[in-house]
Amino acid sequence: MVPLVERFVPDALVIQTGADGLADDPQAKLELSNRALWDAVAALVPTAPRVLVVGGGGYNPWSVARAWTGIWATLNGIDPDVALPAGAERVLRDLTWNHSRGRNPPEHWFTTLADRRNPGPVRDGIHRIIEAVLAP
Repeated sequence: MVPLVERFVPDALVIQTGADGLADDPQAKLELSNRALWDAVAALVPTAPRVLVVGGGGYNPWSVARAWTGIWATLNGIDPDVALPAGAERVLRDLTWNHSRGRNPPEHWFTTLADRRNPGPVRDGIHRIIEAVLAP
């Protein structure tokens, strides 16, 4: 099977980097790490001469802020897997969020952008969606 990014070369590409698929979003059940978004952006950007990357989706303010900051870093060739400076840590510690399915942020959400990779397993329903999208 030919990967989707090798099937076509667009003139321009819009990448919507919604954070609602992340593991700590209370509405989704995809369980992605923020590295999955960063890897997808890194893989897609070279496929088109012009790229527009936009945010969207995501309820958890810590996971959204960390994911989008990591996307910006990825787009600019900066490794997002670094310790955060004190000012960034203060911003993250000062966030509040009252949601019935929210939880107290783990300590690493304040001190780094990168989550641990979540290698799977991928549910059968997700495999079926991928197959349908890639079908001729």
